Amino acid sequence: MGSVKCANCGFISFADAEHCKRCGGALQLQLHGASGYSPHAAPRFEFGAKPKAGLAVASLVLGVVGFFTFGLLGVGAITGLVLGIVAVARANNRPAEFGGRGAAITGIVLNALALVLVPVVGMVAAVAIPNLIASRRAANEASAIAAVRKLASAEYGYASTAGDGRYADFNELVARGEIAPDLADGENHGYRFDVRHEGGDFEVTAVPVEYPSSGRRSFYFSSSDAFLRAADRRGGKADDSATPLEDMNTGATPAGAN
Repeated sequence: MGSVKCANCGFISFADAEHCKRCGGALQLQLHGASGYSPHAAPRFEFGAKPKAGLAVASLVLGVVGFFTFGLLGVGAITGLVLGIVAVARANNRPAEFGGRGAAITGIVLNALALVLVPVVGMVAAVAIPNLIASRRAANEASAIAAVRKLASAEYGYASTAGDGRYADFNELVARGEIAPDLADGENHGYRFDVRHEGGDFEVTAVPVEYPSSGRRSFYFSSSDAFLRAADRRGGKADDSATPLEDMNTGATPAGAN
């Protein structure tokens, strides 16, 4: 609470008093120790009031969060920096009203570090992510080749036990238990598989479920020539015009296969 000095007797009273308690004279509403200064012309500060530190705390929180989230992609770090700078300026200029200078400085440092991390993480991600996708794609394609071999073997096994020597489609192979459980739903490791028979031959196809992230090449096998073939058909099925990868009867790799 502010105070007022009586102009008649010099007795100091509370600022909101209208008359002096000693002499009863009207008070001039002047703050004690500041001649000519009216409390109505300036804000009154109550003794013991806690300085405001909202901006400083907000800057610190954004700094802590941003340090572990790379500055929320820069936006949070920039906001935290601005809030911290404003909080420090207010604390320096009006320390009786605004506090949290230490918290604001810590927030500025953390937000600045978060901003530095953003381009570093971006460069690492730009190199690492494509390599991870390429590795996953290569693993999926290798798994698809192995699955085509299994399906072709399942067809040959079915034909040898069917009695009439005929081949089956995918659903018949599943019903007879010729297909392993990991292939029974027609999808495995980013590829979709199908088995069809026509006349005295059968064919097996494998296409990427999500081209090109799950795989680039489509695979094809036909019992008519026993070649496992591959081609980039942008997610479509390959056929007997695709490049031969392997002779399934001999295991040999044709010249020019990739």
